[in-house]
Amino acid sequence: MLTARTILLLVAAAGPLGAQSPADAQLLARLEAALLSGEQAVAPRSADGTVRNIVDGLREVDSWRRTGRRGNVDAALAYFNAAASREPGWAWPRYLAARTHLLLDQANAPVLASAGQLPNESHLLAGLRHLEAALHNDSTFLPARQLLATMLFPGGDRELDRFSRRAVDRERTLDAPLVELQIVRARALRTERAYREALAEFEAAVFRGGDRSLLALERARTLMALGDTAAAIAAYWNGVEQLTPTGRTWYRQDLGWIVGEDSLASFDAEPLEGVGLWLQRFWAERDAAAANTPDQRLRHHLARWVTAHERFRVPSPSIRNFFTRFWYIAGGIDCIASATDLVDSLPLFPPMVPGDPRFREPLLDHRGLLWMRHGAPIARTTVMASPGEGQSEELNDIGMVEASPDDHVALTLESWVYWVEGDWRAFHLGGSSVFGSHAPTTIHSYLDLREGPWLALAQILPKYQKAALVLNPDRRSVVAKSCSPDVTESVSEMRADAHLAITTDSDSPPYLRPWNAVIRSFALGSGSDTTGRALVTFAIPVRPLKADTLSDGRLSWRVHFRSVAYRGADGRSRTLDTTRTFVTDGVPRNAKLTALLEFPLGAGRWQLGVKAWQESDFSGAYALRRDLVVDSGPGLTLTDIVTGIAGGLHWPAGAKFPVNTLGAWPERSEVELWFQVRGLQEGTPYRTRFEILPADPDRKERVSIAADEISQGPITTVQRTLGLERLRPGNYRLVVTVEAGGETAQREQEILVVKGEG
Repeated sequence: MLTARTILLLVAAAGPLGAQSPADAQLLARLEAALLSGEQAVAPRSADGTVRNIVDGLREVDSWRRTGRRGNVDAALAYFNAAASREPGWAWPRYLAARTHLLLDQANAPVLASAGQLPNESHLLAGLRHLEAALHNDSTFLPARQLLATMLFPGGDRELDRFSRRAVDRERTLDAPLVELQIVRARALRTERAYREALAEFEAAVFRGGDRSLLALERARTLMALGDTAAAIAAYWNGVEQLTPTGRTWYRQDLGWIVGEDSLASFDAEPLEGVGLWLQRFWAERDAAAANTPDQRLRHHLARWVTAHERFRVPSPSIRNFFTRFWYIAGGIDCIASATDLVDSLPLFPPMVPGDPRFREPLLDHRGLLWMRHGAPIARTTVMASPGEGQSEELNDIGMVEASPDDHVALTLESWVYWVEGDWRAFHLGGSSVFGSHAPTTIHSYLDLREGPWLALAQILPKYQKAALVLNPDRRSVVAKSCSPDVTESVSEMRADAHLAITTDSDSPPYLRPWNAVIRSFALGSGSDTTGRALVTFAIPVRPLKADTLSDGRLSWRVHFRSVAYRGADGRSRTLDTTRTFVTDGVPRNAKLTALLEFPLGAGRWQLGVKAWQESDFSGAYALRRDLVVDSGPGLTLTDIVTGIAGGLHWPAGAKFPVNTLGAWPERSEVELWFQVRGLQEGTPYRTRFEILPADPDRKERVSIAADEISQGPITTVQRTLGLERLRPGNYRLVVTVEAGGETAQREQEILVVKGEG
């Protein structure tokens, strides 16, 4: 913390007081020494009146620091103002006033008119105003320049007020500008989208001895804004290769946009020399999860950073620094409770660097957060509503601040639709006092309970159609419409999506037209004998695909596949790229293209990302499995359970096993099973238990069968058939457990029972 004693030391060390005489400077040094020794500091009658004002102000600051009496600090500011009036050309009075305002800001002291602030001016802005005045008097005044750097540099890409911008621009005219202020100016140019000028400033800062690691990250963002993707990626990794403690701080701040405290804690636990490898694995894992080429996810991240900072800044952030949470009115509406937990978890502030005095200010609104974590929405709905339509009350019920009654600007509600974590999800946004009501800035826990917004969303996600019909104002209901099961279930799903929006970052490729494909994967073999491998199955609907017509009239589809496996234990990745051509005489209704792929994997727990596409990256299919385990023994192990159905796609596993590429079985049908028991000597008895359990714990139906078996050797291949006649339609877990000689091995697989034909 900046104390009065610190200020006094600066007075003694910083040199002459602007236009002040050497004798006055020596006098201030003696008085400062008296204050530090605990003696009463009294300026002689012969001292310059300006010096006496400064000394009296310093004593008042010291008294406020010790007693906490606000009157002391107000008196200090009055003394500094009197000194500035006596000698308008001196830098010191303005500089010390700036220091005092910064102390008030750090103490979170209330803003009072007695402190001399302008209307709507915070302590921080007042301090910056005084600093600019000091530097206007003496642009070379080092203490003020250093304080300006201390106040602005940790703020990263926050916008500069007019006082700060003038002071930073003035620094550029000096023969030896402070490199921190040179970086601040470059960031300001980037904020203004003057990207080439910003890049030149960053490169000049490198030449002047600025931190090369930090400046590499800054250059990466600027190069991405200029469209030079390859150079941006190279700059990012160049900064990692020459990482410094300062660079580490800023790379951490960059990660904070997309990951939570658990990942940041892992980053923090690494020694400086290990951070480079940590970052390599971090981005490699995300590339593998999305079945990307190397550095593709990093490229998306840098591009998202540029877009978010261009489009989703909070306006006038310096006057929004008093919020500590997203407010709500106690109590929900009928059958829907207030979203207190979600409201408390919504992020208010950007990832920060230690020492940022503007830490109470927001930077990006929640649209920016969503863009950073999930990219551009696949689809978006927009609905206008004026406050007079009851919007304020409903905004409060779902955890938002109500609009001002005097605000006659129409409120906008938006729903952003993504494919995240294997499902379609909608994130809902509206205006709020926290980030501003100029746009849909703030995440809602669910969509405004009016028919219009729900009908708009249902055009994209039909699962909300029933709830939209319930909310029709002409539809009568004996109970509150918010109590309708269609509405309450939809609200629960929306709240789960809202939590996911702020706690994850998307691995899904940004397909604008995703195929409704089924992609399944299985871990087979063993890591001990090089038979470990992944089996991937596809069922792709023909309807969204582009077909070529061959000369004989048959149809041909050319589909590209990429599978990327990542092993977290050592950061190793394996990729399989292939292209398949499917040819058929005709296209039956609801026809699907089916395919199988296999590629080798070593022992361990793998994450497997798989995608399929044709010629365009805007349309395709994607799936991710995070727990593909290839065992290596020793002892009893099982492979994954491959599930099949009569008439399924033949898989060459010894006998022609009929793989069910759809993963769905009709009622009263049978599920075929294939797996291997490994690690038992020939003739060893073992017991196998087959269970089919409902995913919903409230449902009672289940299948359970046990059988005693004899091992056929180190590898025993098992094929079984289980009847599903006792199961209603729904999601189930198929669990296979093998026990032998006190050892147990278990695997499970999901199955879906459907009505009619599968």
